[in-house]
Amino acid sequence: MTGGIFASAIMFGMMDSRVETAIATEVAHIQLHNPDFVLNQDQEFIIENADELETQISKIDGVNVCSRLKINAMASSAETGTGIIINGIEPDKEIKVSDLNTKLTKGDYFAEDKSNQIFVGEKFAEKLNLDIRSKVVLTFQDNTGTITGGTFRVCGIYKTSNNMYD
Repeated sequence: MTGGIFASAIMFGMMDSRVETAIATEVAHIQLHNPDFVLNQDQEFIIENADELETQISKIDGVNVCSRLKINAMASSAETGTGIIINGIEPDKEIKVSDLNTKLTKGDYFAEDKSNQIFVGEKFAEKLNLDIRSKVVLTFQDNTGTITGGTFRVCGIYKTSNNMYD
């Protein structure tokens, strides 16, 4: 009986820790999505009035808000490529709702004076053999379905407790 209670306590503690980590690092406390996006993560299912919603929600005392753009894409380095999910963020707002900036193992959180920066997970960096200042080519579809992309430089590498997120 004691062993069962002890094992249950450890399991519940691990589950609570995982939930707290996921909220702090990956998703934040609340997310708003177009209902169709949840079923089919396609970039055409955006929230049309996102700026208005963000402004309204940010007026609530004690609430921090940031918008994210989530896109399925291909990432390529000089050595290889892989499918990824891009989380497009506004760094100054994201830092208020996520602790990802505290998980840095190399580099810096986004520098204000530089453009086309990318902040990547350690597993992703290992897979594509990336380091700080490495170039990454991202290819994805825009909201009209046209293939587009760009070249980005790695400014920081982070490590979380979730290898799939990294």
